[in-house]
Amino acid sequence: MPIRAVYLDVDGVINDHALNPGMWDAHLGEVLAPALGGAAPDWGRANRAVFPKIWAGQHTWGIDPMTRIRTESTLIVSGMCEALGIVPPSPERCFELWQQVDRYVAGTGKAAFPGTARAIEALAQTFAVHTATGNPSWRVEALLDVLGVRHLAGFLAGPDLVGIAKSEVAYYDRVFAATEVNPSEALIVDDSADCIERAITAGAGTAHIDDTARCGCPATMHAPTLEALVPMLTANTSAMG
Repeated sequence: MPIRAVYLDVDGVINDHALNPGMWDAHLGEVLAPALGGAAPDWGRANRAVFPKIWAGQHTWGIDPMTRIRTESTLIVSGMCEALGIVPPSPERCFELWQQVDRYVAGTGKAAFPGTARAIEALAQTFAVHTATGNPSWRVEALLDVLGVRHLAGFLAGPDLVGIAKSEVAYYDRVFAATEVNPSEALIVDDSADCIERAITAGAGTAHIDDTARCGCPATMHAPTLEALVPMLTANTSAMG
């Protein structure tokens, strides 16, 4: 069947992995310093110091997405507070602040690949455009807003909206069900070969965003960037059918 809907990953497809850490370190203190004290640059340094150890324990946070998000927000905000000698707020306040940080930092748009907005605009002329990402929906919305393409995207399928982590086998099944699209009419665009394999298992077409097609990934299509993928798709919209 021809492709009817395209589902975009965020990190590695819309955002550059290499720029993400610096963007977060540079800007999260602009939210947390006014709210909790300290100097904004110090929060960025604290984040870089505590985040790797906190993230290393993420396998213990369970599989429910909102539980995982709330656990992460509590651990990282309280961890940074302790590193800065600031009394940590309550878990609920940590979650509220981390949502604010999510929206603010993503809303800078400073990690987005050049040409991404143009690529989404071009895709939206032919396909329904959604996201399929491990990022929470509110973070994705802020990013698409600043890129000027939120109105072109439909369902922002972060784990919080589909109720399951992206790493779980059933993730893509839930995404397709939520958007009422047959997997055979869907194209998953991702930079992760593991995600590509799960999408194939779910019955979808796949496009792997990677610097080389010699990665051994079984994706239907390969492109170095989302912008480079667009002409490959729009030249023949039935190529995946």
